[in-house]
Amino acid sequence: MWNEHSKFLGIDKDRFDEYYAGKEKSIGIEIHKIKKVKPIPLESLRTIDPNFSPPQVYRYVSNYIVNRTIINFIDKK
Repeated sequence: MWNEHSKFLGIDKDRFDEYYAGKEKSIGIEIHKIKKVKPIPLESLRTIDPNFSPPQVYRYVSNYIVNRTIINFIDKK
């Protein structure tokens, strides 16, 4: 992975080597197209889930809710 993608990994060689020390494989995700999304107002999130409150650390959500939310707020420019 380092030889083919190092300029896109966001990590230096020493840290890469340390992280993968003793490993036979590394896995990465190549992203070809990125779409800009607009910030989603709290009021809009609450139309999907009336009990939504901003999480302090994280929150589990279903793929369905994530996809529906992103589709509604994609910046189509």
